[in-house]
Amino acid sequence: MRIRLFYVHGDGVDLYRVNNTLVERQDILPGARMRSVVEGLFYRNVLVISKQLLHYRREKYPPTSAKNLSGIIANDVADLFPMISVPDFHYRLFETHRSFNLVDIWAWPSKLLRDHAQALRCNYVIPEDALFISAEPEVTLYNQASFDHAVAHDAKGFVGSRTFIHPLRQTDIDLFLHGLGSFRHDVKRINSYLQQATPYPPSLGRINKTNLRSFKTTSQHSIVNMPMLYRLATYIVCGYAAWAYFTIKQIDLSIASMEDKIKKVNKQVTFLANLKSKDETGKLAEELQKKLGQAPTPVEALDVLAGALLDGTYVNQCNITYGSIDAALTSTDPAGAIKALNASKSVQNVQLKGEPQKDAQHLYKFRLSIGIRGPESAASSGAVSPAGVDTTPANTTPAPVIATDKEMPKVSPDINKSSNPGVIFKGTRVF
Repeated sequence: MRIRLFYVHGDGVDLYRVNNTLVERQDILPGARMRSVVEGLFYRNVLVISKQLLHYRREKYPPTSAKNLSGIIANDVADLFPMISVPDFHYRLFETHRSFNLVDIWAWPSKLLRDHAQALRCNYVIPEDALFISAEPEVTLYNQASFDHAVAHDAKGFVGSRTFIHPLRQTDIDLFLHGLGSFRHDVKRINSYLQQATPYPPSLGRINKTNLRSFKTTSQHSIVNMPMLYRLATYIVCGYAAWAYFTIKQIDLSIASMEDKIKKVNKQVTFLANLKSKDETGKLAEELQKKLGQAPTPVEALDVLAGALLDGTYVNQCNITYGSIDAALTSTDPAGAIKALNASKSVQNVQLKGEPQKDAQHLYKFRLSIGIRGPESAASSGAVSPAGVDTTPANTTPAPVIATDKEMPKVSPDINKSSNPGVIFKGTRVF
């Protein structure tokens, strides 16, 4: 246990450092008080009030609790020590009896605490007599200033003391021992420091045998400034509470903002879902794509047209649209051409547009609207009878009689019209 002892006597304050059983005196420099605050973190600061400044009495008190006894002594201390204007005190229960208790009371001027204990931030204040303790009953003699002191002590601590004017005589010692009563018969040893110089007061060598807990000072003299500590703790708690409040507030705002964003997104998703369910464009596009996939390609439509036309029938102009051909034809036999087209499995329907016009070469020019089946439709309709043909012109004018006395153009028998549709075209306009 590392202790710093401030030994207060009539001439000032002496500083001692105690490390286990080693006691060393230190010089007190002008900055010692400031250092005492810093070093107090590593040492126990103990203020020892020398016997020179102490006043002592042993009094009887009724049996009571320690708390009540302390209050009773606090009320009586001014009357017990009238020589001290404002006394501080320490007491110790010496003996306990059925009807009373014997209490040792030490008093000193409270000015010592204001001048030294508080300034030096001492944790403990001990009267010097309370430091005397030994394993066996003993008496210690030592000198201080112009006085000689005799102190009796045992394993429990202080037993009694007396101060004599220097020099101490043998009769004084005998008188002191006689005043100890029965204790004088138990004394095993007398320790005398009267004829030898000591590096420190004899009482200080027993500091490690003393229980310092009972000498703990109030918070105002402690190394820790309790009021300041309480204020600091209050500030920390208030600051933490404020930080927690604003943090929680910020979290709440973030949650509210996130909830608003989620609501907006949900509204947009709901709107898009409703819009998709109401929007017919997608359905129409799907149906159109399906129909386009079923419709024949222009090459397939031309192949159907080339395979279905009779010999001597030519295409002057054609316009291929979705699943149909609008063609301007030249033929010597329009009726036969229409029947041939209608007989084809790949032709869905044939409609004559307008009246056939006969030219100077006895060839008929006419227009047909031809519906072409898709590949799947053509295959599925193989067993179905050919659809009827509407050969009635769009207007009500009766169709002219088609002449048959003219020679029709012939196509070379070695040409396959289905594989080479170009043989049926006379004109150059193809749409």
